[in-house]
Amino acid sequence: MTVRERLLTSGFRCLLLGYLLRNKGYRKEIENNYYALFKKRSHKFFSRNAKRLSENFAFTLLGNRDFLPEIPGEVQSGKGGVFLTLHFGIWEVLPSIFARAGFRVGIAVSSQKYSLVSRILERIRRRDGVFLVRSVPEMLSLVRRGFLLGFAVDNTRRVERFSLDIFWRGFRIVKTPFVIAERAKCPLYSIFGFLSREKKVVVKIERINGPEEFARSALDFVREYPEEWVFWGK
Repeated sequence: MTVRERLLTSGFRCLLLGYLLRNKGYRKEIENNYYALFKKRSHKFFSRNAKRLSENFAFTLLGNRDFLPEIPGEVQSGKGGVFLTLHFGIWEVLPSIFARAGFRVGIAVSSQKYSLVSRILERIRRRDGVFLVRSVPEMLSLVRRGFLLGFAVDNTRRVERFSLDIFWRGFRIVKTPFVIAERAKCPLYSIFGFLSREKKVVVKIERINGPEEFARSALDFVREYPEEWVFWGK
């Protein structure tokens, strides 16, 4: 890790810890969600969570893209497909991985509460020619034209969702990507990206057939790498 990365990571960690310390409700939610998944309490997990997320945010912001993970052959350029992930690991980096490999890529986005955060995220998301889309007609158009379309399906309350009790009772995810895939008759994939202990990028892609399969795949990753997930705002 370079000096710049260390400084940025430390800055993000201070911001995240300060944010969570000021928001008792989020800390309680983190604790409750952790218990729902692991059936044990951890009052200090929020600190470990903030530490790992700060490393991921620094990696994302600095634009470290000198890597190209192996992309399965079934993800064929020009065929179209819908990719699902969580706010997990380095999710904001994933679209540029495919764009740099020659795929046409779009991501579903929504408005942010803070304008500064919105501007930073838009700059990151538009790297390498990634399209940002907000409406269902736009999404359908892209997929039918052979684009790969990405969704982070948790932490979104302004659109229609449905419950998946595989995580815990009442856990909800966005319904839109499944509707898009059905209408466009294109494949669905789960995708998760994170940094290994050696700071190498790891990307896991799996073909799925519906929301239950996605939930089971996602749950496996969250249980194995809990610090990677944004544990609040669910």
